[in-house]
Amino acid sequence: MFFLGIDVSKAKLDCALLGSDANKRKTKVVPNSIAGVQTLLQWCAKQGAEPAQLHAVLEPTGQYHEQAATALHDASVSVSLVNPAQVRDFAGALAVRSKTDGIDSYVLARYGQALKPGLWRPAPLHARQLRALLARRDALAKDLQRELNRQEKTQFSDPPVLVEGSIAKTIAFLREEIKRLDHAINDHIDRHPDLKEDRELLTSIPGIGDRAGNSILSIMHNR
Repeated sequence: MFFLGIDVSKAKLDCALLGSDANKRKTKVVPNSIAGVQTLLQWCAKQGAEPAQLHAVLEPTGQYHEQAATALHDASVSVSLVNPAQVRDFAGALAVRSKTDGIDSYVLARYGQALKPGLWRPAPLHARQLRALLARRDALAKDLQRELNRQEKTQFSDPPVLVEGSIAKTIAFLREEIKRLDHAINDHIDRHPDLKEDRELLTSIPGIGDRAGNSILSIMHNR
């Protein structure tokens, strides 16, 4: 088995590959993209590590790790997402100090080799799509509230008509977009029986409406 430590950032994946000899490592840097992951897998194969022989170990970094982790999983690579604090403790035990605040790829590979962390599986695509739809709706709702606050402030000042009109148009646009997303969210849930059934159960609980139900539903299906 080969262990692939991947230090994830927004732009790139810093990688270290270890075989049976932990002191012999090979390194590679690729873009944090689907094409970058393909390049990484091709490079690993040249080192004698086919996807089924690879155990990739990553630190969760917001959303920057998700695309790479999912692409590796879909390529039959074993993937683990590990707790950063535990890896830092492990690095301390190895007397390895990272030059940056991130966990370096070599330490991640050594962590995987020594502790064999549990494997990660991505949520189903339809659950991830629901999460994306809800995140977009939340972002637009925040934008709408900001514009409503600006509109309220115009009552206490004397802005140009152009400013008032611009705010009003933006509010109308955001309301329309939110309405469009609400329809898309409901349609998406209705198209997937597991989502539909769970939402019906959630919203049957007193005090849980559609909005809260959708949020809980997304959390349930993206664990």
